[in-house]
Amino acid sequence: QKLLLSATMTWNPQKLAMLKLRRPIFFFSSETGKYATPAQLRQFHLQCKPSAKPLAVLFLLSSMLRGELEGAPDVDRARAIVFCTSIDQAHRLSRLLQAATALAGTNDDADAPEDGGEAKVLSMPSVLRSPGAIAEFSSYLTRKQRTALMNKFRKAEVRCLICSDVVARGIDIPEVSLVLNYSAPSQLQTYIHRIGRTARAGRAGHTFTFVARSERTRFEAMLRESADSWQRIRAYPLPQEAQDIARPWYKQALTMLQRCIAKEEKGQLSVSQVLTSEILAEVDGGDSARTGETSANSKPEPLCVEVEAAEVGEAAEAAEAVEAAEAAAVVEAGEDDDNDEEQEELELPSEAEPEPDADNDEDEEHDDAEGQPPVEVNSGTAKREGAKAASGAEGSA
Repeated sequence: QKLLLSATMTWNPQKLAMLKLRRPIFFFSSETGKYATPAQLRQFHLQCKPSAKPLAVLFLLSSMLRGELEGAPDVDRARAIVFCTSIDQAHRLSRLLQAATALAGTNDDADAPEDGGEAKVLSMPSVLRSPGAIAEFSSYLTRKQRTALMNKFRKAEVRCLICSDVVARGIDIPEVSLVLNYSAPSQLQTYIHRIGRTARAGRAGHTFTFVARSERTRFEAMLRESADSWQRIRAYPLPQEAQDIARPWYKQALTMLQRCIAKEEKGQLSVSQVLTSEILAEVDGGDSARTGETSANSKPEPLCVEVEAAEVGEAAEAAEAVEAAEAAAVVEAGEDDDNDEEQEELELPSEAEPEPDADNDEDEEHDDAEGQPPVEVNSGTAKREGAKAASGAEGSA
């Protein structure tokens, strides 16, 4: 006899035939046969501006480690998995969160929960600020490194695992308290397998999904295909304090992210190395240890860890509209811009002025209503034009 258990059992006869089953019998966990979720799973969706999503992740992780999630297990064993849409997005997000927690560890306003609600919302537990608490699980790691990392995660030595869908299936990790979808998945099967990492074997679990305003309709239609997900999911009110991107240590973390990526591209920093305060100090030339001290003449360059353009909502649409308008202006000016198709979030917009077009200059000279003299190209041409103008004037006289 064979027993095949799956949260998203296929109905494809061709795939079922490959199992070589004899008179198979289907058993469903719901009356309709649609995908169902555990009763102990609490599902939430939330919305925030794309630039503040990493801060929102830190807020949710802090809430989990402080025991503020309803029905959560012992905080000493609490762990979370953050799913991203691509390996590159997972790498950039893990780098940013590692830098943010390391820099916030020495910041005064990141560890002062006594005097009011705002400080409590912004505070991060010390266990989250410890080196290696946030790690990346991706193909950037070797098989040996992935095995060692998974063992640390099972022992709660690593509290947050940031990955793509490589961990969404076939891996049993007990006592995962929280699953966070950094971007809303496009398929219901992906959503079911991701949230299935928590609320296992009768335990309580929480799942949060970032849903952009432009994705609400699609996300609702997708969840309505399941047996109960849309009826059970609730909107999560994210505090405004958890979206404050003006915090000094967060601005510095954005700057450090860009520098780390640049060093990785040059081979000066290993992509699998966890960022600590010591490594950040080396990257920044020894000045990164002093958080919150930024030069008056230097500002952190805006960065974004979003990779998929469809995942960033209105902010990305507005940015694309600005880029399209700038591209159109460049085309009208006759400039050949080689960077029209750049979409990487970590690259800064060019500040170079468009070069004047010689053809357009000639047209402007002919159409100049004020009679300004043409630009001299060489002295011989200027003399010939002057002679022609003089002879023309004598003939008119």
